[in-house]
Amino acid sequence: MSEDRPAPGKKTFAFRPRNIALRAAIYSWLLVIASLLLYLALALPYQKRVIIGNMGSEARNIASSISQVTATAIVAEDYSSAIEHCMKVLKDSDSLLYVIITRNDGFSLVHTRKEWYQDQLEGEWRAPSASREASGGFRRSGIVDREVFNFSVPFGYSGIDWGWIHIGLSLEKYRADLRDLYIRTLVLIGVCVLITLAASLVFSRKLTRPIHTLDRITRRVAAGDLDARADVRTGDELESLADSFNRMTEGLRESRRELLLAQEYTEDVIRSLNDALVVVDAEGVIIRANAATLDLLGYPEEEILGLPIARILGEPDSVVRELLAGTARSGKDPAAMV
Repeated sequence: MSEDRPAPGKKTFAFRPRNIALRAAIYSWLLVIASLLLYLALALPYQKRVIIGNMGSEARNIASSISQVTATAIVAEDYSSAIEHCMKVLKDSDSLLYVIITRNDGFSLVHTRKEWYQDQLEGEWRAPSASREASGGFRRSGIVDREVFNFSVPFGYSGIDWGWIHIGLSLEKYRADLRDLYIRTLVLIGVCVLITLAASLVFSRKLTRPIHTLDRITRRVAAGDLDARADVRTGDELESLADSFNRMTEGLRESRRELLLAQEYTEDVIRSLNDALVVVDAEGVIIRANAATLDLLGYPEEEILGLPIARILGEPDSVVRELLAGTARSGKDPAAMV
């Protein structure tokens, strides 16, 4: 099975931390960030609508107060009480910029924080809504030469619609509330991200500690230490894996013990033979000789090991190779005893 490799000349980039704990922490951290971004996408527009709704409620309350006091005065064209009340409301409110009372014929009383005056207004001031329902929104107002939140409410008297009351609110509080909302949200997100990152690192290290234990024990076993044991008590799949690994190393240790016993037995048999016995490899080189062979040939063991058997037997190399080749074709171990 071949691994996918980038084609020559192509550069690829993949962010793959080699530390599994760091990788798990980063992935969980990114998941939290994605969740927070989703929260922002859903919550901020809702909070913004709430702030706008509060402005609408404030404007509606002001319009209701003005309507109750001034409706009769406007219909009777006795404007003094209406003007006095509107100027008082403007003085008492920090966010109110103007109050405009407009009759259906366009006659209007315009009140600002500095003055009041009469005017003949047309267009949106006379008919902001065809359905005669209260409506609000942001607009650029020439009355105060700035952007405001304008809220228009129809007013009537004795069941007859006489005109509109327009309330203009400053956007300073709206912008301040919006700015505070963004700052609080960003601070909250920053704190959540930092706490989540720290928690992710702690829990990912705790989660991967048994894996590091298994890795360390595996390296010891690979180096030949079959007495190594993985002590993992997590109560999950990792504990089961560690138990299976311990059973495997126990089986390997038992197999090695049996192999050593078999080797010792073979050595004992070879040493106890009275006949000369020589063990050669597939190339005809002596790798083992018993005591009878050493006595017969008069060689010390350190000199005879590694010599070609052909030199000992006095046979040509071709004869020895043919003998070994026949042993290999018969399916026997390439090492042969002569």
